[in-house]
Amino acid sequence: MQPIPAALLTLGLLAAGCAPLPSTDARSVLAPELAARGLEVDDSTLLEELRGGLAGQEITPETAVRIALLNNPGLQAEYAVLGFAAADVYEAARPRNPSLSVSVLSSDESGAADQVGFGIAQHFTELLTLGARTRIAEGEYERVRQQIGASILETAADAQAAVLQVASAAQLVAVREAIARAASASAGLAQRVFDAGNISRLELALEKADAAESSLTLMEARSGLGVARAELNAVMGLGAADDTWRAPATVPGLPEADAPVEDLLLLADEKRLDLAAARAELRLRADALGLTRRFRLLGEVDIELSTERETDRSRITGPALGVELPLFDQGAGRVARVRAQLDHSDAALRELEVGISTSIRARSAMLAAARERAAQYRDVLIPLREEIVTLMQRQVNYMLDDPSRLLLARQQGFEAYQGYLEAVRDYHLARVELVRAVGAPLPAIAGARAVPLDASGLIAPSPGTHHGMDHTGMSHSGAEQHGMDHEGMNHGGMDHGAPDRDATGHEGMHHQRAKEPALPQHDTHSGEPR
Repeated sequence: MQPIPAALLTLGLLAAGCAPLPSTDARSVLAPELAARGLEVDDSTLLEELRGGLAGQEITPETAVRIALLNNPGLQAEYAVLGFAAADVYEAARPRNPSLSVSVLSSDESGAADQVGFGIAQHFTELLTLGARTRIAEGEYERVRQQIGASILETAADAQAAVLQVASAAQLVAVREAIARAASASAGLAQRVFDAGNISRLELALEKADAAESSLTLMEARSGLGVARAELNAVMGLGAADDTWRAPATVPGLPEADAPVEDLLLLADEKRLDLAAARAELRLRADALGLTRRFRLLGEVDIELSTERETDRSRITGPALGVELPLFDQGAGRVARVRAQLDHSDAALRELEVGISTSIRARSAMLAAARERAAQYRDVLIPLREEIVTLMQRQVNYMLDDPSRLLLARQQGFEAYQGYLEAVRDYHLARVELVRAVGAPLPAIAGARAVPLDASGLIAPSPGTHHGMDHTGMSHSGAEQHGMDHEGMNHGGMDHGAPDRDATGHEGMHHQRAKEPALPQHDTHSGEPR
């Protein structure tokens, strides 16, 4: 064998043995990056245990995220993409297999031996570009790995948002049930007053229409809860048979402060995995352009070593060289294609950077707006509504006002509670989207804390006070002189007894900024109040 072809073949064999197949387990190779962002992906063997533990239990954001990262079908497809990139690295690090040729030619000359030839050929061009191709493939593997990490964070944010939607929808159902009970009580009172001849049919129709609208709104709230449950199941990759968990009993309260936008922009630049993947792609395109330009005139180059036994039984051996001549194609098209890919990646990176900055600023503005709305409800509107109920109850006690107006005021107070819950929900949804935009948990604010909200603390009365729309001691003796029968003034939605304490131990509604109002215990799976 000649020394040059032998050396080339030896080089190819050595190169082929130095690059093992990279890991295709996305969860394990991404563990360090995810841990740095406050996320951990469980081993797949824990999936059945997590699913089995859901039955009859309250779903938490942490459990939903853990199941989603193991069971979300779209994310499982993303995990499989890493196997494609690993295969590309494996193939790029190895030259094409050599080809073996054998020929047997028979001679028509009497007594002459057959002509037998053997040859082995190797593509030399791939050997020249082996190192560069391997480097580019490894960079693509890293880019895909980071992109999958970004998808994992996206799915985690989806799961957190879905749990928040379920918790908020369950609390809104509880409030809408209280509003519907109050409206029904008001309509029942109006019917008795109408039967006594003290109001017109128009006034009675208005009361009944208001009760009917409250019932319709309650139906919509219950439907919204069902949709929210279905969407959470979809994120977790669960079917209808697994819809046995209970919704969270509380909604997260408002923390006392939020991180500055400038800090979030710096954190996103450091933590966004898709941003890192886009930057890696730009570097890969630049390397590919340099490689293409360097070898633009080099086409297929084949080196072959062959040996033949002639018909006279003599043997001839020697190398052969085949070179593609760049007469018609000098590689301009390949260079233009790679250059266009580089320009596209550069534009995509700049678009992503602008999008991240815009998204963080927009989500921060939404966060601030939702916080202000919630504070306005908590500190201004809800206290005024409760004051109105207190003052109106005194007037009703002294027969200076109509009891139906008191019921209407209480219903309006419930609607203020609903607005507060919706504002808090919007705040936390904006916060989840801000976490998504930053690509990591938001920085902790020293001293900031959040008290969970439970609707029962808002709509249930407090013993001995008028807070919580308490109607204890409401006298209707004067009204009865006008033929109004108020026996059993409870009317279903008006609880005159002492409420159960919520999970935080708070009773009623206290308007201190450092304490969130502890927002009817409610069966969030069946949709019925407990």
